[in-house]
Amino acid sequence: MAKITDRKLGKYEVEVIKLILDKSPVEKFSELMTAMEKDFDIPLLNDPEWNERNRDIIHLYKLISDYRKVDQEEFNRDMEEDWLNKLINLDNVEISRANRLDISAVYYITVENSYDYREELKELGYIWKGYNIKGNSWNKKILASDRTKELGKLEQLKGVKIKTISK
Repeated sequence: MAKITDRKLGKYEVEVIKLILDKSPVEKFSELMTAMEKDFDIPLLNDPEWNERNRDIIHLYKLISDYRKVDQEEFNRDMEEDWLNKLINLDNVEISRANRLDISAVYYITVENSYDYREELKELGYIWKGYNIKGNSWNKKILASDRTKELGKLEQLKGVKIKTISK
């Protein structure tokens, strides 16, 4: 037969799952922790002996606490994005966790024999003799994933020589 404590704990486990699935605000998790403190007489100060006797309770309590911190980090991230948006155009920025590693390959598109199209190339972001590429050409640095799209923009330019290079 299950102990009363096990049934009470099960009720809280179900409640945590509901809160997570409903994407409830941090305050709801705090309220749940307060209720657990009352129901299980969780001491205000860390008590290693109590923790040892009530491992299941303290485990769930710490899980809820950790989840609140993760949710708070997401909240802080939103605040940081708002702050950054006031300083720079976030269309050119990707914000990610500090321990995430993203590596993007880049190409340089060079357009030669393009005097007649110099204004169009400027508008597309090309730079005359840019990026230390030898020769008389308009050059642009792009992500490798954008290569096809970029070459599609240049299809309309007749009589030019287009190269894709990597350094």
